[in-house]
Amino acid sequence: MIGLEMWKKFKETFERDSGLKKPAAKGTFLFVRWRKSSGIEDALKDIDKIDRLFYSPGATTKDREKILEKWNAYKGTFGKVGDSYVKMLEDAIKEDKSDQKRHLEVLKKNLFYVNSYVVDRYKEAYKLFHHL
Repeated sequence: MIGLEMWKKFKETFERDSGLKKPAAKGTFLFVRWRKSSGIEDALKDIDKIDRLFYSPGATTKDREKILEKWNAYKGTFGKVGDSYVKMLEDAIKEDKSDQKRHLEVLKKNLFYVNSYVVDRYKEAYKLFHHL
């Protein structure tokens, strides 16, 4: 769970350093309010699982081909939820009137770093598969 662990550490660092919860969409139903999940952690769980499956010693060439297809789809899902969350962070940065902007900027950069990691892991697996 490397990607997920990485994101959780970045999120915890943000919350510790800023004293705030990470920005989240909020929902309301009747009189109940809640914070909506960004979907980032779920997407990273799927990617980390696929990563482990791809590199498992028992995976056959046929398995790895199917795994790469799923991985590409999960990478796309992560990209979509990541883009959506970056927009939310950018809106929070624009609206912020305190000194929290720098913490939000760091969280945004960390999300880009996690995305780069996900893409690089996929490319590495893709190259490995096509050289088998």
